[in-house]
Amino acid sequence: MEFGDGGGDPPDPPDPPDPPEECDEPTWDPDTVYLGGDTVSHEGAEYRARWWTQGQEPGTGGEWSVWEALGDCEEPSSSTLTSVGAW
Repeated sequence: MEFGDGGGDPPDPPDPPDPPEECDEPTWDPDTVYLGGDTVSHEGAEYRARWWTQGQEPGTGGEWSVWEALGDCEEPSSSTLTSVGAW
């Protein structure tokens, strides 16, 4: 049984997806009161409040959640800490 010579070039791999942009919105705080239209970032995504809320975590609550998912984003790196002074 013969399968051919395989002489064709393999197809190019697909382009990798663009990385998410850095989160521009303030980080969600469970103690803050948010009004409808307020936006936050939480665990690599941005959300918009649909109505008044406090303490309800974005990304939970399913379809009827107070938070509307706007898309993924990249949390700012915390590895940019600098040392000040000597001990």
